[in-house]
Amino acid sequence: MPILLLPVTSLLESNRKRLAPLERTLREHAHWSKCLGTAILPPPSYRRRDFSIAGAAFDYWLRAFLAIEFNVVAAQDATVLSQWVEGSTDAAYFEETLFEYPDGSKRSLRVILNDLVQARRAALQLGEIYLPEFFDNCIDYGQLEGLYRSGQMRDLSCSQSTVLDDLEKLARAVSERRTLFTGSSVDLNPRLPRDIFAADGDIAIDDRIIEIKTTSDLIQPLAFLQALSYVVIESWERGLSLSTLRYREIAVYSARYAALGVVKLKDVEPVLLEAHAFLREMANRHGGKNVRAEDAHSILNSMLRGDGRSSAVSG
Repeated sequence: MPILLLPVTSLLESNRKRLAPLERTLREHAHWSKCLGTAILPPPSYRRRDFSIAGAAFDYWLRAFLAIEFNVVAAQDATVLSQWVEGSTDAAYFEETLFEYPDGSKRSLRVILNDLVQARRAALQLGEIYLPEFFDNCIDYGQLEGLYRSGQMRDLSCSQSTVLDDLEKLARAVSERRTLFTGSSVDLNPRLPRDIFAADGDIAIDDRIIEIKTTSDLIQPLAFLQALSYVVIESWERGLSLSTLRYREIAVYSARYAALGVVKLKDVEPVLLEAHAFLREMANRHGGKNVRAEDAHSILNSMLRGDGRSSAVSG
């Protein structure tokens, strides 16, 4: 039977009221850089999936930018989608899933993904990340990541030109404030233990883990706590002594305001311990359990309701 991994963002969201005091304390200790004079607001025509696609596309662009800034272009080979297409054993899915183009031709998902991966690598090698073709590539990545994470075929279309214009503005703001991302080393794909929690860090620079947000508001609810949860998960087996933490700072980059908020963990140690206690509670209640595939949906729904009840995982 498969092991049910606990999605961190869903756990936090389903316990938002309970966790609000922790997030509030983190915000009180956050030091923010100066915001843009005028925020880069999302286009009025955006639908819900456009927000998601634009956010994922910006994540891919920012990783490319940082790969060039830190001279670690080779590390960008290990994107979610490149690992998916190159490491998957589900060959039939990639070959049999076809997309039809306006000219009537059809291409398999594997061909499309391979083309995207190769085009991204070529652009990074040449440093051509400000061209419309590269922005288009990032948008395509964002669309297909939606397919990857949903695990099912669905309408992933978007207004390419509208999202591209939005993405260009977000990228320009990063370029004008590149000092926010200085450091001696960068991790473009922070690895977190995946035996209990489903969690993916965005980026890490030196001992700071950074969450990237493209929401209309300066700060998304529980954004700092999300970053803090990744610190806890990364140190799950070592314990939470400040001296043994891999990350000593958490940060949120609010892309539409080109602003970075940073919290030093030495200033919020009680919140760190409370976040650890919360995640331990969730792990003991739900995590690391063998579950039938048909039970997984009801378990996750239970968690999202915040009631924490499910006979499939009760001791």
